[in-house]
Amino acid sequence: MSYRERGWLSAVSLGLKPQPNRAIRLKQTSCTNKPWRLEIAAIQTKSAQPDLRQVEGFEAHAGRFYLSRRGFNRPVENAARYQLKPTKNFLKSIRFNKLNLLASESILRQNGNEEEDLPSVGKGLGKDGLIKTESRNLLLVSFYLLLVAFFFSAPKAAKAVSIDQQLTIPLNNGTQTTDREDADALLRLGGQEEQKGNLEKAIPYWLQALELYQRIGDKEAIGLTYDFLGITYGKLGRYIEAEDALRRRLAVARDRQDFQGQIYGLNNLGTVLLQRSAVDAAIVSFSEAARIAQSIKSLPGEGLSLSNLGLATASAGDYYQAIKRYEEALIFRRRGDDPLGEANTQNNLGDAYLATEKYRDSLLAYRAAQRLGRQTRDRSTQIRAIDGQVAIYSRLRQYPVAFELLDQRLTLAQESQNLRQELRTLALLAQLYQASGNNPTAQTFYERAIILARSLGDQQQEAFLINDLAQIRFTRAK
Repeated sequence: MSYRERGWLSAVSLGLKPQPNRAIRLKQTSCTNKPWRLEIAAIQTKSAQPDLRQVEGFEAHAGRFYLSRRGFNRPVENAARYQLKPTKNFLKSIRFNKLNLLASESILRQNGNEEEDLPSVGKGLGKDGLIKTESRNLLLVSFYLLLVAFFFSAPKAAKAVSIDQQLTIPLNNGTQTTDREDADALLRLGGQEEQKGNLEKAIPYWLQALELYQRIGDKEAIGLTYDFLGITYGKLGRYIEAEDALRRRLAVARDRQDFQGQIYGLNNLGTVLLQRSAVDAAIVSFSEAARIAQSIKSLPGEGLSLSNLGLATASAGDYYQAIKRYEEALIFRRRGDDPLGEANTQNNLGDAYLATEKYRDSLLAYRAAQRLGRQTRDRSTQIRAIDGQVAIYSRLRQYPVAFELLDQRLTLAQESQNLRQELRTLALLAQLYQASGNNPTAQTFYERAIILARSLGDQQQEAFLINDLAQIRFTRAK
C-alpha cells in the first residue's frame, strides 16, 4: 500500500470525504525500518469554497499522530475528546474510533506487522485506538494508577491528605460487546479529563460508563467506576456524594468477595472521611484495610494502608507517630516492588519531616519521591515533591534553587496540558518573586496568572490574584 493510499484510508476512517481539491502531503520519517511511521499532514489547495471543518479535522488528527509517534501520548488520548467538542455525542464518537482502529489494522495486515506494531499504528492512524476487550485489563489498571491521585496539593502534612495509587485489581475479560467497549472508552475519556484537571468534565463520562456497565452486569467494572467517581467527588469537595459512591464501591467488592477491592475501597473511603475531619472513623477504615491486606499477604495493600494510617496520624497532629507509620509503609512498598507507591509515601514522609522542621530529612524524602516520579513518568508525583522542596527552600530563603524547581514544575504542567497546575505554578512564581523583593518580575507572573485564571473562568482565583497584584502596584507607587 502506498503512502498516499494510507493517507486516504486514514482520512476515510476519520469520517472525512476526500475531495479532488484536497492534497495530502505525506513525508517519510527517519524510521527506515518501519516505513509506515509517517508524519501525515493535510494541506489546503487553492479552492474557492474550502471545507475548513474537514481540513481542520484531518490536520488535528495528523498532529496527534505525529506527537504520539514522538512519544507524547496525551494528544492521541485526547483525540476522541476533540471529536466530542462539536457534537457532544460520546457514543457516536467512540464508534468512529472503532472505524479508525479497523483502518489501522488493515494497514498492518498489508505490511505483515499485525502484532508487533499494532499499538503504535492503532494509536496513530486509529487515533484513540479504542482498546480491545483483551487489553481492557491494562487499560483499567492504568486508570488505577492515574485516578487514585492526590486530594490536596497543600504542602503541609496535616492538610496533604492523599489517596494511594498502588493496587492492581485484575479484571474479568468477559464477552466483547458494544456496550462494554463503549463503556471502556468512556472510562478512558474521563481519565484523560481528570489528568488534565478538568474534574467536572470527567464525571459525566464516568456516569455514562457506569450506566453501561450496570446494563451488562459487569460488577467489577462497576466497582472501579464508583472508585473514580468517589475520588473525583472528594477532590471537588462534594463529600456526601464521594462517600456514597465509595460505600457503593465497597459493597460491590464485599459482594464479590474481592479482597483487594475491599482494601482499595476502604482506603479511599477512609481518605474521604479524613477530608471531612472524621479522623477516628478514617483510622477504623484504614485499620480494617490493613488487617485484610495482612490476611491475604498483600504487600501493596499493607503499604497502602500503613501509609494512609500515617496520614490520619499526621492529621491528628502526631507527626512523630506518622513518621513511624510511613517508615513501616516504605518497607512493604519496596518489598512489593511498588515504586509509585513508594514515591507517594516518600512525599508523605517529607510532609511530616517538614512539619517538624527537620529540613534535611524532608529534602531527602522529597528528592527520593521526585526521582521515583521521574522513573515512573508520573508528573503529579513529581509536582508534589517539587512543592515540598520549594516550601523548604523558601523558608531558608534560598530563592535561586526554588525558582529552578518551579521552572521544572511549570514544564511538567505544560507537558501534561494541565492548565490548573500551570495556573498554580504561575501564582507560586509570582509569590516567590514578591517574597524575594523582585516586584517587577512578580508583577509579570501575576499578570500571566490572571489571564490564565480568566480563561479558565476561575473568578475566585482571579480575584485573589488581582488583589495580590494591586498590593505590588501600591508598593511600587510609594
